[in-house]
Amino acid sequence: MDVREGMNDLFEKIFKYVYEMQMIEVDEYLHGMSRRKIDMDKAYEMIIDSADSESNAVMNAWKGNFADPELPRYESFWVEENENKANEFYRMAVDLDIERMAEDGDKYAQTCLGQMYRYGRGVDENYSSALKWFRKAAEQGHANAQNELGWMNYFEEGVDYDTSIRLECFRKAAEQGHADAQRNLGSIYDYGHGADEDYSTAMEWYRKAAEQGYARAQFHLGWMYENGKGVDKSFSTAVHWYRKAAKQRYGCAYREVDILINKLSKEKKRKRCQENSLYM
Repeated sequence: MDVREGMNDLFEKIFKYVYEMQMIEVDEYLHGMSRRKIDMDKAYEMIIDSADSESNAVMNAWKGNFADPELPRYESFWVEENENKANEFYRMAVDLDIERMAEDGDKYAQTCLGQMYRYGRGVDENYSSALKWFRKAAEQGHANAQNELGWMNYFEEGVDYDTSIRLECFRKAAEQGHADAQRNLGSIYDYGHGADEDYSTAMEWYRKAAEQGYARAQFHLGWMYENGKGVDKSFSTAVHWYRKAAKQRYGCAYREVDILINKLSKEKKRKRCQENSLYM
């Protein structure tokens, strides 16, 4: 190997290392892993500020996810949802040969390509292809791919419904700190879909995801406190978690905050009336 080949090899290794470190951090902000709180704005900022933001297929696929109005899990205050713009990014990912990256073993490309096939973004919808790429990424331990496999099993998208597989997929991702998987695992135990109903275990997983800043889990945690499922009923604690979800524009939370504040107000009035009656 001559000097030039050696330098090229070194630069390629450095590029791959920088890309890997960047994608790990983006994943953490997207899904709340490694004890990071979910921060969609930070994740989007990192994608946009990346040196290869325009030329990297995975970066373009993620820009598509953020702009896609059909994927509400990936919202940023910096991005206007626009279906046409999202499709432009997805097509750019295809043009930049995201499939070749996936075939070369890039787990981030495999997961993004799986999502594109699952939802028909930039490519024709194809559940078999989606499953193929999610499985390849999941075999490499990619938490988001494991979570997506759990979802596809739940909706019977290209596979027969199997509660044990769904539970296994969500658990593998949840144990890596993936907030949506933690919320999904909480729902399984909350409603007894795939495991014995267990409100305490549901609370445990909801809380893990909620404390990482995941709005859906914050809403579920508020619901558990409001209804006394697996925990002592507490309207004030329920309002606390509903408000956190509402601050992230989680629609259902706004209604629940109003309902509970009204209940708390009536409860306070009732207590005041009881106290006043003691002196009458």
